[in-house]
Amino acid sequence: MKVLVLAVLLLLLMPVKIQFGNAKTNASAYDEKLVAFEESIFTARKKSIECMALNIYHEARSLSTAGRLAVAQVTLNRVKSKKYPNTICEVVYQGKHWVAKDGTKYPRKNLCQFSWYCDGRNDLPTNKKMYDQSIELATQVVDGKWPMDITDGAMYYYANYIDPPRWTKGKIRAATIDVHRFYRYKR
Repeated sequence: MKVLVLAVLLLLLMPVKIQFGNAKTNASAYDEKLVAFEESIFTARKKSIECMALNIYHEARSLSTAGRLAVAQVTLNRVKSKKYPNTICEVVYQGKHWVAKDGTKYPRKNLCQFSWYCDGRNDLPTNKKMYDQSIELATQVVDGKWPMDITDGAMYYYANYIDPPRWTKGKIRAATIDVHRFYRYKR
């Protein structure tokens, strides 16, 4: 989201073309840079949607729209926080990794922010209908079409069918939506 806002600001603040010498050459170079810039914005947006959709799918696919939206909102709240990485994908894939001999990074089992990423199972979606719904919701969230935070600023959550994790101490329960309990820092 920060990347998208920055990109829009750059487009708005981009200086007006001043052409010296061969106007055709300058215009062409400018247009090529603009096209490359627009393509990078599109690629970043698409990647953010894919990461968000996978997180929604694996963390909340069987939940109501509110439950899926709440998981997405926690991801966005972390992106906005100084305590977490700056992009949706970096937040989703945050955790300890090990590096194979070929240089490929793999998550360490059970040492990541979202359990599906490091549980040792295949992360490819198997339910097309639910994944398509996850992509649709992720697109809306990334595009800012759900501006209200229904988690009241939550940065964490856990499923109510497990014992409360240690990290809940010192935090406030902000919401309970479907099977998830959402927590935030004291304000």
